Amino acid sequence: MYAFFQVTRCAGGVVNAQYLDKLDRFCNIVDGDLTIEGSKGLPRHVDKLAQIEKINGRLVVKKNSAASDLSFLSNLKEIHPSDKSKPAMEVIDNEGFTMRGLEALKKIRGNVLVVTEKSSDVPKAAMRKIVAATSGKASFFNRKCSSVKVDEEALSRIGKYCREIGDLSIVKLKKLPREIGNLAHIEKIEGRLVVANNTAVKDLTFLSGLQMINNPSGQKPSFEVIDNLNFVLNGLKALKKIHGEALIVTQKLEDVPEDVKKHIESISDGGASFAARQCKGGSVTTEYLAQLSKFCNEITSDLVIEGLKEAPKELDKLSQIKVIRGRLVVKNNAVIKDLSFLTNLREINNPDTKKPTLEVIDNSNFIFHGIDMIEWIHGSTLVVTEKKSDVPERMKKLIDRRTDGRTTFSARQCKGGMVTPKYLDTLDKYCNTIIGELRIEKLGGLPRDIEKLRHIKEIKGRLVVKDNSAVKNLSFLSALKRINNPSSEEPSLDVADNQNFLLEGLDAIAEIHGNVVIKTERRADVSEAVKKHLRSVTSGSITFLSNERPSVKTTLVNEKTPTQKPPTTQIIAKETKKPPTTRIRGKKTKRPSTTRIRAKKTRTSTRQSVASSAVDHSEDVKKSTVKSIFESSDLSGTTAKESKKSSSYLLIIGLSIVILSLIVGLMVAAFFIGRYFWKRHGESANNTKSGTPKSKLSGSDNHPPKHA
Repeated sequence: MYAFFQVTRCAGGVVNAQYLDKLDRFCNIVDGDLTIEGSKGLPRHVDKLAQIEKINGRLVVKKNSAASDLSFLSNLKEIHPSDKSKPAMEVIDNEGFTMRGLEALKKIRGNVLVVTEKSSDVPKAAMRKIVAATSGKASFFNRKCSSVKVDEEALSRIGKYCREIGDLSIVKLKKLPREIGNLAHIEKIEGRLVVANNTAVKDLTFLSGLQMINNPSGQKPSFEVIDNLNFVLNGLKALKKIHGEALIVTQKLEDVPEDVKKHIESISDGGASFAARQCKGGSVTTEYLAQLSKFCNEITSDLVIEGLKEAPKELDKLSQIKVIRGRLVVKNNAVIKDLSFLTNLREINNPDTKKPTLEVIDNSNFIFHGIDMIEWIHGSTLVVTEKKSDVPERMKKLIDRRTDGRTTFSARQCKGGMVTPKYLDTLDKYCNTIIGELRIEKLGGLPRDIEKLRHIKEIKGRLVVKDNSAVKNLSFLSALKRINNPSSEEPSLDVADNQNFLLEGLDAIAEIHGNVVIKTERRADVSEAVKKHLRSVTSGSITFLSNERPSVKTTLVNEKTPTQKPPTTQIIAKETKKPPTTRIRGKKTKRPSTTRIRAKKTRTSTRQSVASSAVDHSEDVKKSTVKSIFESSDLSGTTAKESKKSSSYLLIIGLSIVILSLIVGLMVAAFFIGRYFWKRHGESANNTKSGTPKSKLSGSDNHPPKHA
């Protein structure tokens, strides 16, 4: 027995009631496309399609609400279209549809496109069968897509048919994917929309079809746009509802147009926040930090942290700063101990390179560290600390590598020494505190860099200025405020033996701990105003000496006390008169001769009187001289060393004058003694001529004989 198979051909078309009514019930080959589209209910006689085994055209099943599957094509074995430009089988947007019923299908010559509402609408077995039967590409898409992180592969997977998606993340795109336009078909996001950290995303026009963001999880924020380079918020005109919070952080506030801002605020039921990564610089205070956005990570002008005695609230907000497009200045702070509050700082880019880009100066008890993440400093760097050890060596090396300009590390404290050209050459120009003695001695000419000393404010040691011919005053120490000598054995300020020197230039001095010794050529070299000022600031004794010769009227300044004005005592030296010289005149009248014993006694008495007169004269001269010498000294609280030296000079001078006086006295005494003996010799001669014997002389010299 033989079986015969009848081949019946019929034309393709749009499947509806009219088409099915005309379709031969024995037709098993359709020549042309078979299209089932827009049916809200299955037409009559749809079971006639079950006899079709081959379609010489395309099979299109599209936008039907009644076709739940393809079981009415249960015998279909082959689809062979003549137009290869379109899918051989196209199943799209059928409501409540599941891809079943093509169990007999064996060959599809071309591509397949299946778009269902969700991925579960295409069983895996059916998918495998279709893929195996297709000679081209089989594509399966869903109108409701799962969460996606946008890249080339994800966009290819969702295609242009996805209308609803879970979380949509567009992050870190350095280049826009080729199929980014596929996102324009998305109408609803059942999750969060995140657009962050992109350099290629300039706006959101590729989401032009988006109408709703519905975040069922409630995770905040529902709509987040943050850190996109050169981004402007545009392209969401179709968006009608945001369920949850919207957070928009752009580089600049103006990157969100005002009309867009109002639109987002009006449709967000959880509120909308707008912030900028870029914010203005300024002086860091509590008020500045209060208005600083927590999202700000880029300062667009100078950031100045200066004069802080107490730490402002929310200083840790600065830890989010990554870029400063200006200068960073940290100076004169008492509470800033390091830069750890700028731990994320990576770049300081100063367009004005005339001033240091990074300037850190005069912060108390400060250690330079905390910006270990720094990558670039455009300009110069200046760091001035109290001590050189306040800048760790690793930080010096790091800043040197990262700075494209000049780097300077200086310290306010530097060692003392003898002021010479070499010393001044090594002296840091930012140094303002000398540790140890500063000695300015035997300078025949002022060194070229002497002006560097104008920055010195404190000397923790002694200041010695001695034996200089070129130093005329101390104007190069005009900024000096304090001399603090830890060892008070020697004068804290010692100025002596400088030629043509005036004690000027220390007007700023406010404290001298220790003693002061000033020795000048003339008393006028130290003005009364300077003396008064030094007395008011010195904790120890003050000595003023001069090499000027004493005058008749001399002022002796006593040692002052810190709280009482020193008394001034005037001592007027009296002129010393010569002791009266007594002349012994003998009478020409004859005197009775006296005995030899009486004459000897008289001669002895006269000699003693003359010698005594000479000695008294010498003592008066000595006292007057010593007194005059002490009157000439303008002393106040002379130190032991200077007093001993001065006393030695005075003793030598006094002894010289005494010896000279004794010689003069002896000469005077010799004169009178010689005269006396000459006169006695004359009287003896007269008595011999008159014949009066010596034996008849009687009585004393005061009572001559009557006949005389």
